[in-house]
Amino acid sequence: MNSIVTLEQAAEGSVVTLSPAEFDVLASVPAVTAANASPTRSQRYRHINTGEVVAALREHGFVVDRAHFTKTRKNGTRDPMFAKHQVVMRSTELGDFDGITPEFLVTNSHDGSSSLDLWQGAFRFICGNGIIICNNTFSRERIRHSGKAAAEAIDKAIRMSRSTSKWLKTVDEWKKIDMTTGQRNEFARLASVLRWGDANRFDVQDVLSVRRAEDDHGDLWTTFNRVQENAMKGGFAGLASTGRRATARPLTEIAKSSAFNADLWNLAEEFAEDHGIVMA
Repeated sequence: MNSIVTLEQAAEGSVVTLSPAEFDVLASVPAVTAANASPTRSQRYRHINTGEVVAALREHGFVVDRAHFTKTRKNGTRDPMFAKHQVVMRSTELGDFDGITPEFLVTNSHDGSSSLDLWQGAFRFICGNGIIICNNTFSRERIRHSGKAAAEAIDKAIRMSRSTSKWLKTVDEWKKIDMTTGQRNEFARLASVLRWGDANRFDVQDVLSVRRAEDDHGDLWTTFNRVQENAMKGGFAGLASTGRRATARPLTEIAKSSAFNADLWNLAEEFAEDHGIVMA
């Protein structure tokens, strides 16, 4: 790995070594290198340096792909140094599996707005969608800013990175599950409840709409991806329970996006279990 650019971690005197492309990504998210927590936090609050978690994952075959932060206002001023932020990393060792590449999502804040969340995920190149992998066995860890938080975060990130390949076989199994029209409609209705809290706000055909020929199939995997992309990107009209016109808006907020994607994955797992397929 040709890592020739560094981000300084002033508090600990350590350095995160990056490629030029990775540096350009992280340079736009100052909270990644914040040396201390927001001054509004109490002494009990334990700062977790996002850059150190990123460095630990880089040692296990992940590189920075993209990053962003929540642009909030506190006391009338923007505070990007402490805001909730997310760094998405991709595996250089596992490669591309039929248009899907494993990812690791690191979400953190230094102002008390969130714990440090570690998610396993995937990126589907054909539609540009990020997918959150979530089940009861692995895939997510939440670390509170207390005790030995930094050490715990790094340890859990490393352990999770070693299990990244486990869920990939699930994709192949889901491709083999053919769904009836009724099952696809039911999946879309349940996904609508997860996304908007209302199964009938938008027509199921809009939620299931095909945006490209490659997704014009009736199996669980493509159904999952069609619903996920449409629910995330929105762009269609419907009616709220009050009878007023509603528009499906893009879902961009970090916490809500992660939660919805994880819930949708769990929903697909439930449908798979109905066909006797259980994720190990």
